[in-house]
Amino acid sequence: MTFVRLTPYHPTQRAIRPRRLSSFSRPSSDPSGFTLFLLALIVFLLTTPALYAQWEPDVRLTFNDSTSYLSANNAHCLAAEPGGVLHAVWYDHRSGRDEIFYKRSSDQGTTWSPDIRLGSGAGNATDPAVATSGTAVHLAWQDDRDGNPEIYYKRSTDEGITWSSDTRLTRDLSISWTPSLAAWDSLVYVAWTDDRDVNLEIYGKRSADGGITWAPDARLTQDPYGSLEPSVSGNGTLVHLAWMDNRDNNDEVYYKRSSDGGTTWGADTNLTFDGNASDDPCSLSRGPGCIWSGKMKAGMFITRTPMTEDCTGPPEGAWPQAREDSPRFPLRAPPRMPPGLMLGMGTKKSTTKPP
Repeated sequence: MTFVRLTPYHPTQRAIRPRRLSSFSRPSSDPSGFTLFLLALIVFLLTTPALYAQWEPDVRLTFNDSTSYLSANNAHCLAAEPGGVLHAVWYDHRSGRDEIFYKRSSDQGTTWSPDIRLGSGAGNATDPAVATSGTAVHLAWQDDRDGNPEIYYKRSTDEGITWSSDTRLTRDLSISWTPSLAAWDSLVYVAWTDDRDVNLEIYGKRSADGGITWAPDARLTQDPYGSLEPSVSGNGTLVHLAWMDNRDNNDEVYYKRSSDGGTTWGADTNLTFDGNASDDPCSLSRGPGCIWSGKMKAGMFITRTPMTEDCTGPPEGAWPQAREDSPRFPLRAPPRMPPGLMLGMGTKKSTTKPP
C-alpha cells in the first residue's frame, strides 16, 4: 500500500518515481502490438503520479479570534458517513471559556455549515471525540461543570442536524479526561483516562443501544504504573484499545482487545520496544482490517498489523516496528472501504481513491 504525504515534513523524504522504460524488454515480434503497449505504458507513467497527488488545497474551517484545538490524546475529531456527510468537532475559547464546536459537510468536504456550539454546561468543555454509525453521530468530551473533569456524551440521530441533551457518563470524585469514542452498528464504546485508583488507569463503558443506556464503568488496565491517552476502535464483536503506558520505565504503546463487544478483555500487549518515548496512539479498524498506532519520536510514525481472515486478531508476532518513511499525520479510514485504504484526517480531501 502506498501513502500520500499531505503536508511536507522531512526534506529527505523519498519521492515517488516512475519506473524506467529500460526495465522492459521489447518483444521480438508484433511491432504494432508493442507500439500499443509502449503508448499505454507512457500514458500510465504520465498519469500514475496524479493518482498519488490529487489533493485539494487546505480548507480553513474556523474563523474566530480564539485558538481552535483538537483532542490532546489523538481522539477522532473527524468522522465520515458512507453517503459523504462529514462531521468535525473541536474546542475553542471564543466565549471566555472552553466549549465544544461542531460543523458538518453534506458534500464530502466541499462546503461546510456554520459553527454550532455543542454542550450546555457552565464549565469548560474540551477534548472532543466523534464517531458515526449509519445516520447517528456520537460525541464524547471532557467537562468540568461538576467541579472536577467528567466525561459527557450526546448524540444526533439525523446526521448532526439536531442533538440530544448532554449525558454525564462518569460520576466519581476523581478526574476523568481525554475520552476516545468508537461506534458501529448499535454499539458505542467510550474509553478515557481516570485517576480514581490513585495512579492513572484506562476506564471504559459501552452502550448496546446506540447511546440510550450505558453499562457501568469498567477498569481496563490493572498495573501500578500510569496508563493514559486511550484510543478505541471496533467492528463486529471486536473492540480494540491502544494507550500509552510507562510500566517499563519508559512511555510505550500498549494494546488489548475484546471479542465480545467490550464486555470482557484479553491481556495487555506491548507494541513498542525501544528507548524512545512512544505515546499518542491512534487505533482504528475496518475489518477484517488492521490496527494503527501513532508512535512519537521526532514526529508521527505508523505501524500496522493485518488481522486474520475471520478478524479474530493479529497472527503471533505480527506487529512490525514503525518505519522511518511512514507518513507523519494521523490516519483515518472512511467507512465501508476495503481494509487497508486509509485517508489523512483534516481539511484536505482527495479526488481519487488511494490504490
